[in-house]
Amino acid sequence: MSRLQHYEFPFARYPGVRNALLLMLGVILERETGLSPGVYVLACVSVVFWVMLVVERSAVSVWMVQVLNATSMVIMLLLGMVLWMQHESESDSIRTIYDGLSGATLELSGVVASVDVSPNGMRSIEMDTDSIFLSPSLQWRSKVQLRGDPERALGIETLRMGDRARVRVTVSDYPVQRNPGAFNVAEWLESKGIQGTGFLTEVVSRAPDTNRWSWIWWRASVHERIEILVSVEYQPILKAILLGDKSGLESETKTVFSRAGLSHVMAVSGMHVGFILMPIWIIIPLFWSSKTGKPVGLLIIVGILFGYAGLTGFSSSVSRASITAALLAFGKLFQQSRDSVNTTGVAALVIVVSNPASMFQIGFQLSFCAVLVILVLSPVLADLLPKKIRFSWKGTLIQFIGISTIVQFGLFPILATTFGEFSIAGPLANMVGVPLTQLLFLWSMFALPLSFLTPAVDTWIMVPAQWIGQGLLWVAGFVGSQDWAWVQVHTMPRMLSGVWVMFIGFLGSVMVPELRWKWLVLVLGMILTSGVSEMIEAGRGRELEVRVLDVGQGDATIVRCPSGKVVLIDTGVWSPGFDSGKSVILPELKALGISRVDAVILSHPHGDHVGGMLSLLEQFEVGRIYQSDFDYGSGLFRGYLLAAQRVGTQVVRVRRGDVVRECAEAPFLVLHPGDGEYGQDPNAWSVVVKLIYGQTSFLFTGDAEEIAEQEMVTRFGMGLKSDWIKAGHHGSKTSSSDAFLNRVNAEHVVVSLALRNRYSHPHQIATKRLTKWSAQIKYTSLDKGLVYTSDGNQIRVLDW
Repeated sequence: MSRLQHYEFPFARYPGVRNALLLMLGVILERETGLSPGVYVLACVSVVFWVMLVVERSAVSVWMVQVLNATSMVIMLLLGMVLWMQHESESDSIRTIYDGLSGATLELSGVVASVDVSPNGMRSIEMDTDSIFLSPSLQWRSKVQLRGDPERALGIETLRMGDRARVRVTVSDYPVQRNPGAFNVAEWLESKGIQGTGFLTEVVSRAPDTNRWSWIWWRASVHERIEILVSVEYQPILKAILLGDKSGLESETKTVFSRAGLSHVMAVSGMHVGFILMPIWIIIPLFWSSKTGKPVGLLIIVGILFGYAGLTGFSSSVSRASITAALLAFGKLFQQSRDSVNTTGVAALVIVVSNPASMFQIGFQLSFCAVLVILVLSPVLADLLPKKIRFSWKGTLIQFIGISTIVQFGLFPILATTFGEFSIAGPLANMVGVPLTQLLFLWSMFALPLSFLTPAVDTWIMVPAQWIGQGLLWVAGFVGSQDWAWVQVHTMPRMLSGVWVMFIGFLGSVMVPELRWKWLVLVLGMILTSGVSEMIEAGRGRELEVRVLDVGQGDATIVRCPSGKVVLIDTGVWSPGFDSGKSVILPELKALGISRVDAVILSHPHGDHVGGMLSLLEQFEVGRIYQSDFDYGSGLFRGYLLAAQRVGTQVVRVRRGDVVRECAEAPFLVLHPGDGEYGQDPNAWSVVVKLIYGQTSFLFTGDAEEIAEQEMVTRFGMGLKSDWIKAGHHGSKTSSSDAFLNRVNAEHVVVSLALRNRYSHPHQIATKRLTKWSAQIKYTSLDKGLVYTSDGNQIRVLDW
């Protein structure tokens, strides 16, 4: 037999990895399916396992060992499911109470964990509460996120991290994902353990918290020390590098660091932990001399690691690095096995057990994937170098650049999917950025403790750190601002992550002849599966997609033609502090992999229908804009016309009888406005279009009211018949007349509006009419973004 047939992967060598993967699989299964096996099932299986273990010890049997291994794997799977079930139960119980208090004003007492100030001055505050003042007051332990405007929330600008405060809050609904491609705020809040949200209206009282047993107190002390010693412009970068706190960084700074491939230097990780332990690693042989020295040394190491992890808020990256370092230190002191891959698996196991939601954080995924990529590929890189180069300065430089490259390469699917961008300048930028970060960290770890002990050095001790921080900012700004430094990723094949994992495995096994061909077969099999999947998708036929976005009190719809062209009908709301274009439409387009909008049909120039046009024109190529002849005097209207002229986007005026043929297989027929004069109300000039695809049709009415509806009824009669309609004017009683709805006779109706609006939409009269003439009515205020598809024969609603 060949060696290939004899080779078996040493699963027993990596129990930490195996158990971590099974535990995470259990969490995912419970999260996605809600099977809920329960604690009793886990306990029963565990008892069976221990009974079989006792039996196996007394009578060794090969098949019993295999059964035990399988049972242990089932136990880890069940444990993951139980952990997620309990996590959701604990979180949901408090969230349910907050949901019941939605809209109520109450007082909370607790400690301020963080304060983030946005560019427009809004405050976002995380608070660990311990009391709620109702009647009577209750002990109330929870974690909440509060938002507030200094102009409306009395005293909010005085709140600082580490303050014990009593605040008056209006409880708000826990956020939900409003659109398919939107960032899932609720999932992000849940991963941080936040159980309630609200608007802070008044700071009743505040004072610095004096509880030195709290991590927040220590974290606030270090923050305060940095603010005393460092100039204002360099405080955010030092807090990010030393503590992983990026809340003070401007969005432009985060962007250039990302595009330069230097974001990782602001995620406290193994490099930082290694520097923290550097003095201990040097003197660790001293602990070998006695039996008591070893546990004392380990206790010192664990204490330092635990302390630094607490200062950084126990982030996934620093927790992973600290657990791994502690395990390696244990192995070194007690002469135990120190396999880095296995210790990484154990670190993942500990983190997931302590907080199952952490595995869905991007920091967890990036941290563990980066380490595994390094552990798998760096030995291959080293083996490829000739020995005479490997141990020289040239070899060190080559390996440094190589590791930076393979990390960027290995994380491509995660980075591209999450951020829609990928840095190709990372390896070069890291040659300068990483040494600067190391110098900054080392100097600060010497200077900050010294400043606590000797206040006389306050005036100069952190000046070198500021110079280094300035250099790091310059490097990131210079590299990140270059067009060649990064690429935008608009779309990703569904199975790319699977192919990528298999390919990393293949590269890691190229030096093992017995294994590399197996990985190659897996890679080719995954590519084949991906290709077949794409062919099946293509074979299902071309479909039209109509995606009505939840933009609040406004309208915005994305139409994706069977040919792939994209037409946008209205662009949502603009108001001070909110831009539908930036907040909703652009993220949705990017999530869909769309880089060009072929046409925009604007029903009329009110700010709740054209609000996102400026942002759209700034960031996307727009082929044409179709609108009515109505001339409006608003700054928003004039602004997007000037922007269109500047970027070369054609503006086309349309009237009844025109046909917009951006979708060759699905024309838009313009039904309104006609040749008449409709006064000075922009609603009366609403462009109404009927989209026809095969035997199905969609009617978009803008804010057309009864006068426009009556004109269309008179002129088109039963020609208005449509399968689907976007109801006029957000469900106002001035639209959706009986005569009009009778002629349209649509099965599907969508009303686009905000849940709480000052217009009392939808009006009861309009709702009754819609219910009378339609079978399925959906409201973006309740149902959020809506996705409809048509194959030319029937319309389907997609449950995203």
